[in-house]
Amino acid sequence: MIRRRSKVIPSGGLGLSTLLVLSLARAQLVEEAGPESGEPAPPAPLEAQRNVGVLLTLGSYTGFGGGVQLGTPAVGVRASAGWVPVLISYEEPEEDPELKLYSGFQLAGDAYLRGLETRHGASIGVTSGYRYHSLLGNGAALGGYGTFRLNDALDGFVQGGLVWFFSGEDKLREKKGDDLPENVKFGWPGPAFNYLISAGLVLFP
Repeated sequence: MIRRRSKVIPSGGLGLSTLLVLSLARAQLVEEAGPESGEPAPPAPLEAQRNVGVLLTLGSYTGFGGGVQLGTPAVGVRASAGWVPVLISYEEPEEDPELKLYSGFQLAGDAYLRGLETRHGASIGVTSGYRYHSLLGNGAALGGYGTFRLNDALDGFVQGGLVWFFSGEDKLREKKGDDLPENVKFGWPGPAFNYLISAGLVLFP
């Protein structure tokens, strides 16, 4: 009887090679499949905090300067300090109204309350607060604001409203009497009541 010799391949080498190929193939499939493979998706990157912000403000409502914001996007306070120009309308008896531009340093503190928010992070609301102007004295402000998201750590905002300086006319006469007519009559906008607006940025570090 003639015995046929069969060519035998070592089973150990075949098994190791096969396992390596299968492991690499499976790893590639898992990487490409991502969430569908049953593996948990990696957590989304965290958004920057929005409880403490640094303000850059431009305009007469809050001043040309800077400040801070404390709170949440829904409710909080903003405090700022800066230079504020004030446009004043006045007239002398039997004369046409004229305009004068004065300026001074202002401290502002406002509470804000959000009324409406969009899916993209923009919001509108109401704001009210205190004012101290170096030329016009103490006052109060009532108005509205709108914010819009620029990126994860930066918002833009617009804010404006009515500002009432309680003794604005008397303070202006006291400090700028040499620059005003003796029987001056103030109009709108005036040192007591004015409508002002500001815009700016809020950086959340």
